[in-house]
Amino acid sequence: MQAQVDSRAGRMGAAHSAAAPFNYSSFAALLLRKGRGIPEAAARDAFERAIGSAPTFIVDTADFIVALAHSPSTTLVSDVSTRVSVLLHGDIYADGVDSGQAAQVLLTSINTLGIDRTAVAINGAYSALVISPDGIHIIIDRVGSRKIFFSEDSQGYWLTTTLGQHPRRKTDAAGVASLLINRYQYGGRTLYENVRTLERASIHTFNARGLTRQKYWQYDFSEAQPTVFTRNLADKKQELNELIRRAVKRRLPSSGDIWCSLSGGVDSRAIFGALLSCKDEWPGTLTALSYGLETDDDPKVARELCFKTGVSHKLVRFRGTLEHSIQDNGRHCEGLVYFYLHALSGIQQVARDFTADDVLFVGDECFGWHNNPGRSFDEVLTKGIGIRAPASVPAYYSYGQTPHTEIEAALQADIDALKQRHDTSTSWNDLEDILYLEERLCNMLLPWREYLNGRYIRVMNPLLDNEILEFLKTVPTAQRRDKGFFRAAVNDGFPDLFGIRLASAGGNNMRILESLFRNEDEALGHLVDGFDSALDEVIPPDIVMAGLIEMLDRLRLQGADLSPRVRNLAEWLRRKFTKARIYLAGPVRGAKSGSRHGLMSLSPLQMATLLQLRSMLKPRVQGAFTR
Repeated sequence: MQAQVDSRAGRMGAAHSAAAPFNYSSFAALLLRKGRGIPEAAARDAFERAIGSAPTFIVDTADFIVALAHSPSTTLVSDVSTRVSVLLHGDIYADGVDSGQAAQVLLTSINTLGIDRTAVAINGAYSALVISPDGIHIIIDRVGSRKIFFSEDSQGYWLTTTLGQHPRRKTDAAGVASLLINRYQYGGRTLYENVRTLERASIHTFNARGLTRQKYWQYDFSEAQPTVFTRNLADKKQELNELIRRAVKRRLPSSGDIWCSLSGGVDSRAIFGALLSCKDEWPGTLTALSYGLETDDDPKVARELCFKTGVSHKLVRFRGTLEHSIQDNGRHCEGLVYFYLHALSGIQQVARDFTADDVLFVGDECFGWHNNPGRSFDEVLTKGIGIRAPASVPAYYSYGQTPHTEIEAALQADIDALKQRHDTSTSWNDLEDILYLEERLCNMLLPWREYLNGRYIRVMNPLLDNEILEFLKTVPTAQRRDKGFFRAAVNDGFPDLFGIRLASAGGNNMRILESLFRNEDEALGHLVDGFDSALDEVIPPDIVMAGLIEMLDRLRLQGADLSPRVRNLAEWLRRKFTKARIYLAGPVRGAKSGSRHGLMSLSPLQMATLLQLRSMLKPRVQGAFTR
């Protein structure tokens, strides 16, 4: 199979920011179904019309004509003898292999072991497009570190690494509702109807028979043996600490500097300790990053850790305007996660210090969650994972084009699908830990890493290494509660670091966000009435503006110097006055005829997320790849 290069092809922008030399990995592909007489030009034209940019390659396969565009850091390699091509999005971790060789390692493994065994064996944070004689395959790593958005239409299949690159579809009211009530999307849902994220730990195969999915790895605790584990507890602690050190070492770059996101908690401190233990193998310097204010306890403890160990420390905090931050988050977050005040602004501030070879270590993990997850599946979802019942969807969504009952039914179907997949679970704690990895980690924490930090620097997540995930499957329920075993192990493994107290609390981002809303109230109105948005189909702009006015009035009152009694009276008067001024009356679609309801009432975080979505869904500028 020869990849035919289109002489007119363009390619995605090498970097989104002139300040950062790092090149973000991304790609978009159209799998155009072949029919009699369909020329390659048809795939090129369809791709350019939908995406707004020409494909880089046109590849003719048995069942499809593949039109493909990718950034320079998304490596495409081919083997003409086996007719297999691999496009790697992300990183593979193997001893002695640097990032430039990773795609070739994956291709060699597929030729040697086959795609099924390769998917099980490869250790990495990646997704890969594989073109082979028996079909086109997408491999997603075990925890879904690199998202692939998928949709099907009359032409064929579309696959993109960001939602901004995907052909526009109708806005999904259930996707909007899911994000605002849960703070993240789950179950593969996105902001667009019929556009889904492909499932983690799976091989997705496209051929003439359609799309099939094969799960190659399961996360469960069937291998756990509580008695044996407890009897060998000291050895198990030592084993875990060694796995953490190995995971960190195999993610060290061959050149460049090392950055570590360091809080005052447990997870990042363990990674920091593992980095210090292999100091002789650093290719450059180590710098720790913390987010928040000087007065926050979290960065104070991080600074103390750095002072004790002689490591450089940088505190990054929010700078700029809230309006700009909301728009920037809209461009970056892909409609998958809610507004994050500090992370994007902070990473942008230090991006000028990054080089293309630098890496950032972060501490996402799945060593255990709450001690009391609930006594039913619904309680596990609500208390443990943060997925709320569809009945909590506010009625003001019904002023859009989608009936309220339809939104509730779509979200209930997502929850029912989760229940069906896990109907054999016998432990609520085990179920919570499994769902934590499958939904909360995969769909909230990792998208932040990929789409916020990952656009500026390569992100390394050693606590999600394959060896550690396999080890975790053997940890009994009692040892996972409140991350008890992990905490005890890293305390033993890095006693000097854990001799320093844990932070009492993180930064108060909500207080800062409230202050920004109060100070920028006039400018923020532009995000509601300054442009059209596809969000208007779901929540009309007058509803959003009314909610913004209500929230600003509420924040001004909360900031006033009043006694509790006077404040309560003023709040009652404010509600009465506000409802008289911007009361949203009318029929609720999908409810009883003639029913009425009041105005939108959102927290500052929800309002920032709503404005972020509105900005993201404004009309796309054609002629360039949108990221």
